Amino acid sequence: MVVIQYSADMKFAKLTPFNKGLAVILLAFIFLGGAIALIYILKWIFRSAFIQSLLMHERVHYFSEKIKNGIDKFLSSGNDVGDK
Repeated sequence: MVVIQYSADMKFAKLTPFNKGLAVILLAFIFLGGAIALIYILKWIFRSAFIQSLLMHERVHYFSEKIKNGIDKFLSSGNDVGDK
């Protein structure tokens, strides 16, 4: 078991008002940088998922229109032969 004893002659770094201000500014920049990075990461995730869903919707719409037009053409061509 390790016992740590406190001695009066131990020197600890004391924060002066200037150092405290510097520490607060540094922490604020770290916090804001993390928040900005988080916003960009979330933006990238949502944008990629949203654009993929839009592209998928366009493909489904294109193929459904193609099938619908093909069925209409097939059904109407049978009626046109009898009319001629």
